[in-house]
Amino acid sequence: HLRQMIDTLVSRFGATRIEIMDEMVNVDADHFDVLVERLAHHDVAYDFPNGMRADRVKPHHLKAMAGHITTLSVSAESGVQRIVDSVVDKRLDLSTIEETVKEATALGIPTLVHFIIGMPGETKADINETLDYAVRLNDEYGAWPAVQFATPLPGTRLAGDTQAAV
Repeated sequence: HLRQMIDTLVSRFGATRIEIMDEMVNVDADHFDVLVERLAHHDVAYDFPNGMRADRVKPHHLKAMAGHITTLSVSAESGVQRIVDSVVDKRLDLSTIEETVKEATALGIPTLVHFIIGMPGETKADINETLDYAVRLNDEYGAWPAVQFATPLPGTRLAGDTQAAV
């Protein structure tokens, strides 16, 4: 279905640029491989505005995206490994954020890194460490930081953690 959808957008509707709004676009490696391959087949410009998992963006993906993607957007959530592990429960080694940003920059792909501050259990020192990390990635690689405040939705684990902390 994915191949057919991209083929239809380009062949039937004449799309020259495609925005893929999928917050889990590269969680399934096979899905992402097919998507990147099909976009390369049509030689169209595209972007994934939602932050991807940096640990699932492989060098061959970056090479295929170079020249087609405006900005590689990845999600760190925090610049503090303890927060990523125990609060966000993301199972992401922060070193993969820097590796991916570094590789993308070397290929001429601008990057944006998403961060969330104000998580339950996060201290002022943690917030400052996240902001320092974001600034360092910008200084060293030109990665734009996208910093948002945690906004717990009612009924979620995050909202429960926030209420328990009050």
